[in-house]
Amino acid sequence: MEFYWFNLKLGLGTDYTRYLEYPKVLEFLEIPSQTSQTLLDVGSGRRGQFPLFLAHKFRQLTVYSTDPREDFMEQMRLVKKLGLEEDVQSKRLRLQQVDVLAPAFDGERFDRISCISTIEHIPGNQDTKAIQNMAKLLKPNGLLVLSIPFNTYRYADVYQRSRAYAVPGKAENGNRHFFERIYDPQTLQERLISPSGLTLEKQYYFGEPGFSLGRWMHRGAKGKDLVARIVFKSYLLHLLIPFLSPLFLKEIAPDSYDTEDWSGVGTILRLRKSN
Repeated sequence: MEFYWFNLKLGLGTDYTRYLEYPKVLEFLEIPSQTSQTLLDVGSGRRGQFPLFLAHKFRQLTVYSTDPREDFMEQMRLVKKLGLEEDVQSKRLRLQQVDVLAPAFDGERFDRISCISTIEHIPGNQDTKAIQNMAKLLKPNGLLVLSIPFNTYRYADVYQRSRAYAVPGKAENGNRHFFERIYDPQTLQERLISPSGLTLEKQYYFGEPGFSLGRWMHRGAKGKDLVARIVFKSYLLHLLIPFLSPLFLKEIAPDSYDTEDWSGVGTILRLRKSN
């Protein structure tokens, strides 16, 4: 609810799943209430609601909000709405156009790193390089928390015809652009966990058993379902999303869905660096 009121203050909505992902990622980060720490958020996006929320909520935390996209500095408008200009000036909140594949940081400097629904969108084998770079930036005993799409039964690379992001790379696979990968147990281990050199401490799986409100809303956003589109365009729906989310999105077993459902589930992982 705290994040809900935060979004209302900004006049923004957010993706339906974020009302589960953000609280769970925050729980996994275990940010101490008193000790000063430094957190890096990778792939914060144009608005960067999660790192801005952290900077707003945890005054003892130094937050780096980073993204390679050119429209990333849209965040400055939100910073002014939140009254965080002094925190930017004092460098307690840092907005930096940075690519995790070529980070502008050296050494083990971050106590916490968050990477929410980002690493799966990095094309080629660069997701492995990205998590290795993040691991290098963690202090000893530091935590990396990330969320990704996961399918127990199969791995998939997903392409689409239009560019999804401001920095998608070149078109490949015909004229289609890489959008995301859906990890299976083997590729999760081989591409992310093992190369990181970090220890997996916790893993949380979430999805929509039964009716998928998220998928129905997506049809409305794409204009493929008239009723869903009318509801999706209604501002009331977006006000209700935080209350609808826990009714449909739940913790589930990673194999508790139809084997033909290629989209699988979401998973959140907490990885720790050794001392």
